[in-house]
Formats: sequence, structure tokens, C-alpha cells
Amino acid sequence: MHYAASIAGMAFANAFLGICHSMAHAIGSEYHIPHGAANAMLLSHVVRYNATDVPFRQAAFPQYEYAHVKADYAQLSDALGLGGTSEEDKVIRLIEAIDELKANIGIPPTIRELMQSVSGVRRVSDAEYKSALDAMVVYAVDNQHTGTNPRAPLVSDLRQIMEDGYDAPIMPVTSLDFFSKV
Repeated sequence: MHYAASIAGMAFANAFLGICHSMAHAIGSEYHIPHGAANAMLLSHVVRYNATDVPFRQAAFPQYEYAHVKADYAQLSDALGLGGTSEEDKVIRLIEAIDELKANIGIPPTIRELMQSVSGVRRVSDAEYKSALDAMVVYAVDNQHTGTNPRAPLVSDLRQIMEDGYDAPIMPVTSLDFFSKV
């Protein structure tokens, strides 16, 4: 496990991380949710959010001349043999595969459900989670990984992802448009 974690750390150092990790740090530290589980809770929502080749603003360190995140996700979908005809369809299939994997290994679809099913996680009411959102969003905005996300997020975007991750399962995905409800 140590060897695998070291290799993962080297990959992170070369590829950078993004808002999934920023928000997972905030949620995990607030509710004692293991970091991997917190990332899993948010990953599908973050993939949907990032899946645009026309962001209103690129990240501070894009490592490329123009955005091509949707194409990258489509290429990953192809590598996994998920099918699909358009880039959007391929990304939707990638999101579905991520959520299917989570279900197969027993990871619930929402943070709320995780709080109820995992021992050691601090359980809170819906109102308590919502009242802590502003502080968690500020923590995520200030996190070092937010600046390396391929799509530079607005504070309101991070808040929406954290709200959706709490109580809005992403399945079924009908559109990659972040601003329309799934």
C-alpha cells in the first residue's frame, strides 16, 4: 500500500490535482470522511463540471494553450471501451461507469448517505451541512489544488457541487451542462 501511495503521490506531483481534492479536503476535515471516500462522493459531479472545452476562464496553470478537457475525458472513455458516438456521449458514459464502480464497491451515491452508513464519520442534519457550506467553500477556494483545476471555478460553482454531492445523486446523467439540473 505504501508503494502504491508513493506512486500515486508522484503522479499527483506531475499532473496536478483540482477541485475534487480541494472540496474533499474541506468536507473530509469537517466530517471525518476518509479522503478517498470524499473524492468519490464528488468525482462524478466534478467530471461533469469540468467537461467543457469552452470554460469562461482557464485555470491559472493550464499546461496547454486551449482547453480540451471534454476531449480528454472522451479519450479516457474510449480507452476504457465504454462506447459512445460523440464526445458528450462518451463523457456521460464515463460518469455512468464511475458511479457504477462506486455502487459495486459499496460507496453510496451521496454524502448524506455516506454519513449514515460509515462509522467514524460525523453525522449532521441537512441544516447543519448547509450552514457549514460557506466555510467549506472558502476552505476549498483557498486550497492549493483549486488553482490547478482545468476549469477555473466560481465560488458559486464549488458551492453547487458540494450541495449536489451531499444530496443529489448524479444518475441518470442527461446532459453535461453544469447549469442545468441533471
